[in-house]
Amino acid sequence: MDDTCMERIYMESQEDTIQIESSICEEYLLPFIPWKPNSLGKHLVIDNDNFANVDRFEIIGENTIESLRIGSNSFTKHKNSYGKDDSRSFKISNCDKLESIEIDQYSFSDYSGKFELTNIPSLKSLKIGIIGKTSTNFYYGSLIIQGNILN
Repeated sequence: MDDTCMERIYMESQEDTIQIESSICEEYLLPFIPWKPNSLGKHLVIDNDNFANVDRFEIIGENTIESLRIGSNSFTKHKNSYGKDDSRSFKISNCDKLESIEIDQYSFSDYSGKFELTNIPSLKSLKIGIIGKTSTNFYYGSLIIQGNILN
């Protein structure tokens, strides 16, 4: 399952948009995703129900990515709910072209480690959850924003 997931990501890495369809990487077993440098294209879309076992989500120093969208119930072991796991963390840092981050409801709902955004000078939009709907993204997490953010 890990091979199918990573093959899909890197097979499409020459495209402007990389889309990981719902549930294709749900059973990915590594605790992190080893992104290849500058392989994410301009737009990374991770649909619903992916990467339940990933404990560290990090995108650092990617100079191609302009938008990140994550569907619902991804990066969580607690679908449609929340949990508390201090070892699970989220970090995006030093991504000069990243303009928007959108995370749908219940994704990262048991990530209670750091939620860190650092030096993202082009960031214009940060949306977490869905307006008018219950959501538990980063329910017990701590938010850290540093450097050039939301210009």
